[in-house]
This record gives sequence, structure tokens and C-alpha cells, in this order.
Amino acid sequence: NTRKINELNSSELLNWRPVWSPDGQHITFMVNFDSIYIMNSDGTQPIFLTTGFAPTWTDDSQHIVYYTNQQNSLNSDIYTLKIDGTGFRNLSQHPANDWDPVWSPDGTRIAFTSARDGNAEIYTMTICAVGEAGCRPVIQRLTNHPATDKTPAWSADSRYLAFESERDGQSQLYIVAADCGGTAETCLARRITWSAGYSRYPTWRPN
Repeated sequence: NTRKINELNSSELLNWRPVWSPDGQHITFMVNFDSIYIMNSDGTQPIFLTTGFAPTWTDDSQHIVYYTNQQNSLNSDIYTLKIDGTGFRNLSQHPANDWDPVWSPDGTRIAFTSARDGNAEIYTMTICAVGEAGCRPVIQRLTNHPATDKTPAWSADSRYLAFESERDGQSQLYIVAADCGGTAETCLARRITWSAGYSRYPTWRPN
């Protein structure tokens, strides 16, 4: 639409949070506050997809995963959308805020941050196929701490999640096993940074 075209042509636009698709053919990115675009890997043909935040990719490079507020509500849920703009789905459908979704490299789960238990924690959710009868996503809580845990990132083998937490007084990075059992006793996070400053937005080196 006209607003989106003018947005890209503005000298004051902010392009940020770029993410390569797993097949290397596209990049999704944010423009200004809440506009999600995709473009070819050489920077050509930027296309507005939807309004939302923190877009990432599914393992098949055919969908983006992101979060946005429900209509006429401040509640945020996790959504997926095909790169042609079709296939819009609400994956979390919960009255609490869910955000920071990341699809696992093996394509079986989404890691995300949620306040559904009263505090920002790291969760995983299994994925139901479109039209899969009787399928209910399995939700697993991986962290249990009064401090804020957020921005999960999958390891390349889908076995671990790195995340950001303020549990030791300032933002540092931690890791937790993705199949730890979902209890405070079994899901023990390990701190991996000891910076004098803030450590945020973890990423993993590819295999």
C-alpha cells in the first residue's frame, strides 16, 4: 500500500533485525516500529508482509514466525505467515503475552518468551500441521526464575536454547537443554557470559 511504499522511501526509516532464511534466498527484516518485510538475498524486491515484531523463519524457508497484538487488544500472540502473504495462523492463542518466537532447526518446535505464569520465562511449543485432527500443541516451560528470561535462540542441533536473563543483577546469557523435562528441578540453566556490560540477543555458530 501507499503508506508502506512511502515508508521504504523515507530518509528517516529504520531497517533492523534482519534474518536470513535457512535456504539463503531471502531476508526478513523490520522497517521502523512494526512493519515486517522480506527481500531477496541480494537486497532486491523488498515486499511488505504484515504488521508485527521479531520475525524469524520456519525451517522450510516458506513461512515467517513473528508476534503481534490481537485485534483491539494489548495481548500478543505468536503467528506464522507464508512468504506470499497467505496462510495466516495464530499458534499460541493464550490470554497472556507470548513473544520472541524462534522455530527450531529440526522443524518440530517453537521456542518463545511468555508471561503466562506471571513472569517472563522461556517456553517451547510443539507444532500442529494445518488441519491435523485432534492435535494439541505441547507447551513446556524451561525456566523458572523471578527475573526476566527472554530472547531464546536454538542451537543448530535443536538440543539447547540460549537466552538472556537478568537473574544475576544485569543482562547475561544462559543456556538450558530443550528436552530437560519442564520442571525447576530438571531444567537447570547455565550462565555462559560474565561481561561487565550487558550481554543480549544470543546467536549460535552453525555446525
